Amino acid sequence: MGIFKSAGMKKITSLLSTVFISSMHLFSQPTITSSILPSVGVEITHNIYDAKNFSPGAIGASVTWDFSQMTKGQVSTFSYVDPSTVVGSSAYPN
Repeated sequence: MGIFKSAGMKKITSLLSTVFISSMHLFSQPTITSSILPSVGVEITHNIYDAKNFSPGAIGASVTWDFSQMTKGQVSTFSYVDPSTVVGSSAYPN
């Protein structure tokens, strides 16, 4: 009688697998609150660089890459505003 053919072992393995998968689900969803969001008036600039023809250099430990020669492409600015000042805000009261 092999260890995997035991009915008791199959039940324990199934139970442990179910508990493990269930516990992963319990901790996989973060809670997003207003405390982690930027404040009204904050502006964030997002730069997109073209890396198609760029090689940073050697790889490995103790290597410093120089990205100063990359070509800057599109620049976008995101502004955080008071939601009540946005057109259509009355459709979302809370």
